[in-house]
Amino acid sequence: MKREMGLMQYENGIWKSILQSSEISYDVITDIANFNTDTLLISTLRNGLFIYAQGTVVPKAVKGYPNLNSLRISGLQDLSNNRYAIGTNSGGLFIINGAGEVMQHYVYKGGLQTNHIRSIFTDKNSNLWLATDDGIDYITINSSIGYIQPDKNTTVSAYSHLIFGNSLYIGTSSGLYATVLPNGSLGQDIGDGAGGF
Repeated sequence: MKREMGLMQYENGIWKSILQSSEISYDVITDIANFNTDTLLISTLRNGLFIYAQGTVVPKAVKGYPNLNSLRISGLQDLSNNRYAIGTNSGGLFIINGAGEVMQHYVYKGGLQTNHIRSIFTDKNSNLWLATDDGIDYITINSSIGYIQPDKNTTVSAYSHLIFGNSLYIGTSSGLYATVLPNGSLGQDIGDGAGGF
């Protein structure tokens, strides 16, 4: 088939062009996921994300990452609950919500074997398996246990933790780390918090 035909749909034994957009016609569509009842989220290798609805396509921005397309998107997965995993060829894995906000960003310095994600698979427990250049990575998306790495350049062992006031303190093999907890988060899940050490 010719790329000029754009996005196609197989209907009654025939491939029919349903969208001819110059923004995606000459690019590689790496994945398509349901976005809403009548809307699709499309990832392309070089031009980023797009929303397809009612015969039109518009770019889908990811807040804080205006040049996401320069990371070359290798694929995406619908994680349910309005969350999507986006694999890239050089920027690791992004978890975004429907509004385009980055909820989590997994990279080499955070524990991945490499930033080059070739493929994403979601298992029956909604956890992610990533095919990378260096092997397979496993990410427990729905776990109550998170990965805290206060020093992004060194892996350390944690020996103790304490919530005191509005701060989380962690005693490690390389010293004491602290971060301010978001207001009202005491007793709540802070896994997606923006706190930093």
